[in-house]
Amino acid sequence: MFAMLAGNALPAFANDPRFRSDLVTPLGQHLCSGSTDAKPLKLWAAGIFDAQIESQILTGKNGEAPKEKSLGARAKALAVLRNAGGYSFGLCTDRIRGWIAALRAPVAVDLGGLGKSLRLARSELSSQCESFQIDFADASAAKIESLPQSERELNLAPLGTGVVSLSCQPKTPKWRGPVIWYLIPIGMDHVTDAPFVDSVPLGSRPNDSEDGTYLVSWINRIREHEHLARLQPSNELNEAASRLSVDRSVDHNRTSLQGSSSLLHKQGINLLGEDRVRAEGVSTMIWLLWFSPRHRASLLRADATSIGSSITKDRGQYLGILLLGNRAPPLTGLLKAPGSL
Repeated sequence: MFAMLAGNALPAFANDPRFRSDLVTPLGQHLCSGSTDAKPLKLWAAGIFDAQIESQILTGKNGEAPKEKSLGARAKALAVLRNAGGYSFGLCTDRIRGWIAALRAPVAVDLGGLGKSLRLARSELSSQCESFQIDFADASAAKIESLPQSERELNLAPLGTGVVSLSCQPKTPKWRGPVIWYLIPIGMDHVTDAPFVDSVPLGSRPNDSEDGTYLVSWINRIREHEHLARLQPSNELNEAASRLSVDRSVDHNRTSLQGSSSLLHKQGINLLGEDRVRAEGVSTMIWLLWFSPRHRASLLRADATSIGSSITKDRGQYLGILLLGNRAPPLTGLLKAPGSL
């Protein structure tokens, strides 16, 4: 699994995901090579800019090659199960293994001008999304910039070096929060580390006893550098993050978050946002959080004063959940779900 890390032209994609033929060759080569790094650098090099790809490697019975018809059916079923917009599948060159993948976006990103412009898929965005957002995270500074949504083609060249994301707030299911369709590198021709990553022990792998200590330490180094208040660890937010980790996906569940928000408010804490990231270690989690514009914006919220975390092992990787909050005003009435998650 790769993670990094909201019209009527088409039916709701949870019921009718599209086959992504554009990914059969490049994604198949990537998955069949055995790559498991959650950083998208190798995917970018192959011209794949989809975010949060969920994939599986499959073998046939008795060592026989899987049937492509079966792979197609399983890939589409996985996409429906995950409320994904697209799916792809194929056989590895060894003809023994096959692969399937579910994609958030129903179509490939449309880049023009040697990758210097972004053409918006208006029909798909109108059909799939209640709203969408385009953001840019600068690679050399903490700057996050929201890009206009009204233009049919965005000129990316003046942005400099960094990553552009396109996030969709899906129309269905109603419980689902915003999802990232694409992460697009701009001018990032070489590996760029997140700032202060040296504060995390190289190769560190999280466990329950660390309880996100490295991750929170890094976030506070960043916030101090940006003249923001340090986030104080909160037992209440830690407990809420642990409860939310029962859901192993990287999707935001707005129903679960509403319940957590209500409980935390009674405990004197206002829940501001949730970040979910899946990776093989803390260093990669940091990279994903920093170079995803919406995640970076969440971690740099000026109104945040408290943080909770949960890091748990899941299927060979680690799921990290971060909750940001501040002190809540006295409870006076019904609560609304957090507005920015």
